[in-house]
This record gives sequence, C-alpha cells and structure tokens, in this order.
Amino acid sequence: MKVRMNKAANGDCFLVQTRLSNLLIDGGTASSYKGWSESLVDISVIDALFITHIDSDHTNGIIKLLDDKAYKDINISNVFFNGVKQITQMDTELDCDYGADYDAITSNFSQVKNTEVNIGFSEGTSLSYLIEKKGFSINNINNLKAIHQESFNTPIKIKDISIQILGPSLKSLNKLKLLWLDILEERGIRKKIITRKHAKAFESFVNSLSQTQDEDTNISSNNTFCIDELCAKEYERDTSISNETSFSFILRNNDKSILMLGDSHIETIIEWMDSNKIDMLHVDAIKVSHHGSKHNINSEFIKRVVCNKYLISTNGKKNHPDLETLAIISKYSSKPNTNIYINYEIENIPNSFIKSLSDLPNPAFVHFDKEEVTI
Repeated sequence: MKVRMNKAANGDCFLVQTRLSNLLIDGGTASSYKGWSESLVDISVIDALFITHIDSDHTNGIIKLLDDKAYKDINISNVFFNGVKQITQMDTELDCDYGADYDAITSNFSQVKNTEVNIGFSEGTSLSYLIEKKGFSINNINNLKAIHQESFNTPIKIKDISIQILGPSLKSLNKLKLLWLDILEERGIRKKIITRKHAKAFESFVNSLSQTQDEDTNISSNNTFCIDELCAKEYERDTSISNETSFSFILRNNDKSILMLGDSHIETIIEWMDSNKIDMLHVDAIKVSHHGSKHNINSEFIKRVVCNKYLISTNGKKNHPDLETLAIISKYSSKPNTNIYINYEIENIPNSFIKSLSDLPNPAFVHFDKEEVTI
C-alpha cells in the first residue's frame, strides 16, 4: 500500500492506494485544499471516501472537493460519514418553520476566532447537506447500517482492501445525539427534521465540542526534553466528544495493514482489543490519533501493538505533535528501528530531542516533511 499524507495544514487528508483501489480519508482545512487536490489529478475513481468526524480540519477540504467543478467527473463509490442524519436518524425535508432558530444556533456555536477559511458556515453549506444533495449512499455497504452497530466483527470488502471498523461505539454516537437533542429542546424546536440550516447548525455545534485541552498548551509542557520524564507524565485522556465519535479502522491489503485512528480516543481502540480478546495487535503502520496529541495516546496502547511505522499529519501550528507522544512511541515500541513520519517540518521540536530518540537502545527515527510512505 502507498500512503500519501497530504499537506492538510493542521488537519488530516490521507490518500491510500493499492494496485486496484483508491481511498481518500478526510480533507483537511479549506485553505489546504488547493494544494492537496493535485494528488487526485490522475484519479478517476475514489473507491471509498472516509470523513472520520465533523471537525473543520477534516471536513472543509472535502466540502471544497465536492463543490469543485474541476473534479466533478471523479466517481466516489462509497462514502463513510456520521453526519447529522446518520447520528440523529431524523428525516430530511427542504425547509421548516425553525430556520431562524437554526441560524441562531449556528451563530452561537461558530468559531469566530478560527483563522482558517471556515467555508462550512460562511458559505451556508454543510458537509451533511452537500453529501445528501449529491445523492451519495452513506455507510451502506455489505448491509452495514449507518455504522450504528455495537459490533463491527465483519470487515467491509472494497476491491482488494478489507476494512475493519473499530469505532466509534454506539454509546459514543448516542451521547452526541442526546447533546444535540438537548440543544433543540432548549430552543423549543419540536418538529425535528433535517434541513440545510439544521445540518449547518449541527456541524457548528459539533465543531464547538472539538476544542480540547490542547488549545492552551505548548508542545511539551514544562519544556522538558528528557524522554523518561516525558513518558512518566500523568496521562490525561481527550475530553472531546467530537473526537470520541471519530471513525477508527484497520485497512488490510494482502499481508499489509494500517491502523487509521482519525482523532479517536485511544480508549476506544483498547476497548475494541479487549472485547475481541486481542492481547497484541500486529499492524504495519499506525496513523497516530489527533495529529500526535498527548491526550490521544498512552504507553498501554503502544505496549500492546507490534508496529514500527507511525504517521502524523500536522503543520505544528496548533501545538501538535506533543513531545510526550514522540517519546512514548519511541520508548515503548516493541519493533526495532521505529520510524515516525510527519508531513511537515515542525520548528518547535529541537534537533537535540530528535537525536536522543535515535540514541535509544531501540532507536527511533523522526522523518519530517514526509508525504509518501510505502507500507
């Protein structure tokens, strides 16, 4: 498998290609779209499009793609996305009497401070509405109904790729659904149907939930560069419900496999392993969750995977990747010569720290500005 880690600013956009298949996973920010869209120039079919969750640094590039006439002839065969319709299971109509109420919700939850091009709200188009308008079949392959099953034991087969869904859990999806229903109740919205304004309001609300404890911290708290000290820091799990509902899955092609984590909570993966009685998970590569945030990885997980290729997508502008993440991967990786690939140069990570990782008894090597990795 060939993995292209497109430069998606502070977001994710992965193109996974095999001899027969093309999979696009997330679309980064709107401002990154012009650059990464060039990777699709010679592609006529996207066999599967995964939008892992409704955060603007994963969705807005996809909105640009679906609205770009230059790529209107690309055939997207399968779409996997948990949008407002998939999460709420409500019916869709063109309009309703609560348009002003949904506008108020959108205004209330939209992030004015976001410096990225926030096309999802400013142009009045949500990804949920756009996918619906395009007529794509969503989460509907091999009778997998809306990814709302508690068990995902049957892999999805797409050409020469097998996809094992690990999360999100039904419990996590229902948690988000109930939060949204509470918002509608507070606004006195009784006729709960999905319109364009409803979809836009829902996505602005979910984006407001994506703000995590990362936002107010610098890379590596306390400015320590000691690997043992970084690994010894108390782990604080991600509290974002938006990230909790992120897709996570294993892609398999012949004897090769990639664990794609989106922005998922690492607890979701550990719970899946435990429920399937998997003590050690063997994969050839791991797309690290949440751009290398220290809140989405821990030593327990790294000790239970056999892997020596780790992929991180970020430009480093939003305090990722954390040094704790790089230290934990490097110290606890069980396979020799661990390689960590980051698709940008990260100015905040000192060369002395990178060298200390390569000097470990089981050395780890960090590769910056790496866009293509062969698995």
